[in-house]
Amino acid sequence: MTKTDAEKQFELTSYTSTFDDFNEMIIQWGYTVLFVVVFPLAPLLSLLNNFVEVRVDSKKLLSFTQRPTPRQVSDIGAWQSVFTAITAIGIVTNVAIVMFEMDFFEDHSDAWRLKIFLLFEHFMFLFLVLLAFVLPDVPNSVLMHAKRQRYIKKCLITGAGDIEADDDDERNDLNAMMQFAFGDYGDVADLTDEGGESSQQDSVVGDSSIIDRTDAIHSLPGAIDE
Repeated sequence: MTKTDAEKQFELTSYTSTFDDFNEMIIQWGYTVLFVVVFPLAPLLSLLNNFVEVRVDSKKLLSFTQRPTPRQVSDIGAWQSVFTAITAIGIVTNVAIVMFEMDFFEDHSDAWRLKIFLLFEHFMFLFLVLLAFVLPDVPNSVLMHAKRQRYIKKCLITGAGDIEADDDDERNDLNAMMQFAFGDYGDVADLTDEGGESSQQDSVVGDSSIIDRTDAIHSLPGAIDE
């Protein structure tokens, strides 16, 4: 008798936690960052290892363990603080190794090396802060998709024709979101004119006009008609 996919999943080992996977990455990150000036090839080897690790973990999750239950989280939790702490400590250890253990500055006094150490270490910390400020935590594409979901939800609840803009900036945002969510169907005003008439009603994408697509929104499951 052939087993169903659910029966096969039931017989596999359960995937209980991501702790071991994160712990493995933390150890690798620590060895790579804390002493990179001693072994400059460490980042390259870590990258190659991670390429293999991704495939191995994928095989493990798909074939050897039960599929984990998805849970919505905002970030990786306390692990992010651990990564940040190791990065900060790595700045100190690498600059200290260069200034006090290597032969590049052996002709200079300890006071001079300590001064350069403090200057360069502070510069690297400033650079780290600037990177954290410039690079967004969430990519713009993800933010756009989240806005798209909220917009479609709002259309389903209130109806696309009832969404109004208070100012030009908000109207421009709604126009961009309308095009991203439903395609190039023109200005938001096309869906908010009195009587539901559209100045671009004849503008067709495929076989659907603006009004037809608006009616389709109301016909979706969960839509609330006026």
